[in-house]
Amino acid sequence: YLLVQSGVRAHMVWITYDWGVMEPVTYFVFLSTLIGGLYFFLMAGEEFTYNALEERRFKISLRRLYLNRKFNWKRWNELHQQVVMLKTIIGDKLPDELKDKI
Repeated sequence: YLLVQSGVRAHMVWITYDWGVMEPVTYFVFLSTLIGGLYFFLMAGEEFTYNALEERRFKISLRRLYLNRKFNWKRWNELHQQVVMLKTIIGDKLPDELKDKI
């Protein structure tokens, strides 16, 4: 994001417009990015990076999908705990070469 923003800003400063026009625009674009990043950090508790933003967006979409489809969280948690328990039980009794495949 910052690379694209800097490239567009450089093009507008040195080719399209003059620095006198672009200085306030650059200031407000930088300030809005800074405020947006701070807001994201305060709300999500994560750094303002592309991966964190993408992961947060994915979690929001997944939650919305679960709510629309009336996903049964309690049943899923029970099944997941059973799977983990069975993996530990079976994993202790398997040979080492088969443990990696579980």
